[in-house]
Amino acid sequence: MGQHPLNGTRRRSRRALAASTFLAVGLIASACGSSSASKGSAAAGSTAAGSTSAGAAAAPASAQLSAAESVVKTATDVHHGTFPMPSTPVKPGQWKVFLISPNQADPYSGFAINNFEDAAKVMGWQLSPVHDAAGSAATAAGFIEQAIQQGYNALFYPSMQVQALSTPIKNALAAHLVIACPDCLAYPEYGPNFITPDVDQAAAGRALGAYAMTRSGGSGTFLAYPDPQYSFIEARYQAFLQYLQQNCSACKVKTSEYTTAYLTQQGPPIWTSALSANPSGTVKAAVAPFPFAAQQMVQTEHNEGRSDIPLMDFGAAEGPTQQLMASGTVPYVATITVPEVYEDWVSADLIARALGGQPLYSVTNLPSVLTTPDNVKSMLDGSSSPSFDFKAQLQKSWGK
Repeated sequence: MGQHPLNGTRRRSRRALAASTFLAVGLIASACGSSSASKGSAAAGSTAAGSTSAGAAAAPASAQLSAAESVVKTATDVHHGTFPMPSTPVKPGQWKVFLISPNQADPYSGFAINNFEDAAKVMGWQLSPVHDAAGSAATAAGFIEQAIQQGYNALFYPSMQVQALSTPIKNALAAHLVIACPDCLAYPEYGPNFITPDVDQAAAGRALGAYAMTRSGGSGTFLAYPDPQYSFIEARYQAFLQYLQQNCSACKVKTSEYTTAYLTQQGPPIWTSALSANPSGTVKAAVAPFPFAAQQMVQTEHNEGRSDIPLMDFGAAEGPTQQLMASGTVPYVATITVPEVYEDWVSADLIARALGGQPLYSVTNLPSVLTTPDNVKSMLDGSSSPSFDFKAQLQKSWGK
């Protein structure tokens, strides 16, 4: 997924906002019935105002809507796609693995670390205590150096800030550590010992575009808020935009860049301004960069006495926001859920194979699930999964 949006300064902001945010969610549920400007491609026709036209005014043909419905049907199947599994056994070995969490104060980080710990305990490995980077690349760099100096064999660090940590990563690989980074984009230049289980970002973005198109009946204005700090969000946004450009001639996407600073601002102002500029009935949906921002924006919309703009986001689903969607108390209608548990367990398998000198298998471009109120209840922990018992199969290959 590239860096997870809980990383960096955003993660530090989330720690401060966590308590007030969940309090706000409770207020919504009670009140609802207890019940760089545009980052589009040149072909998108970006303007200085951040407005991007996805096509002319004519409505798309019924064949295009039918095709979009087919995309949505596949993308919302909670068990669609192929999940690679090892074809040969591997000896677990007696390895030492250093654990770095992006930010233990946030749900994603603890979830990923706990999944890996479960797998590593089956392996019988020696694990370090969890080292909390707390969203700081500088802190994480120090931890990576510590892992090298203390003679660890491998490093597990989900959704790390790869670009900011290029030098420490190269140092660790040169010291023969194997690094597993679930939810990071692939970086072939680092070689096979930099393991990056991740989903097909373009497919995720297309699914969101198709869903926006089908919900709107193939016309209308959409507000998009990509965050260019995170490559996977940018990749999904570009695919979302391209899908609408090519398939929804009566759709218009207005793009505004979302930045980290907005997480600490009431509203944030970029969203309150959008609500003021777009009266009820003029916008079909807004797409936040990630679930936490969607949650923040839903709260603001509610505070403004409105519920007419459904919120979607470009993904990195988490348990708390999945539960918010499942509650049906707010207009939060779509996100992307990745197979997090699978990614963390195959990370352990691939670490064992890399350290044992065995061939590896590819776990990039994995399937993700377009998550809506219709299927979210099967993914309330924030992870999708294969239809088969992958844990049992992996343990069998480990001789367990």
